[in-house]
Amino acid sequence: MPAELQESVISLMGFLMAAAIIGAFELSYTRTTLSNPWQRMLVHFTKFTLYTSIMLMMQIALTTMSIVEGGFIWVLVMAATSVAVSLFLYDLWDALRAVGNQSTP
Repeated sequence: MPAELQESVISLMGFLMAAAIIGAFELSYTRTTLSNPWQRMLVHFTKFTLYTSIMLMMQIALTTMSIVEGGFIWVLVMAATSVAVSLFLYDLWDALRAVGNQSTP
């Protein structure tokens, strides 16, 4: 990849990742009727596609940056891992909260 395009690719990946992360946080299980199988499958599929796109964009950004400077790749991997873990923990918390709210009369 030409050096003059690398910064643009990384910036674009950052914007797309931010949009997907906002979408993942806005899509809440508490706003879904969990007893309806279609809504439940739709929310699972949407979360899956958002998380998959976030992980792929992180991989593209990490690959692009490792081509440029290989010295700080472990810092980038740690940052990407913490973002991924926080997304999955938020999703688990949101799902547990939704189940708890629906079982309460």
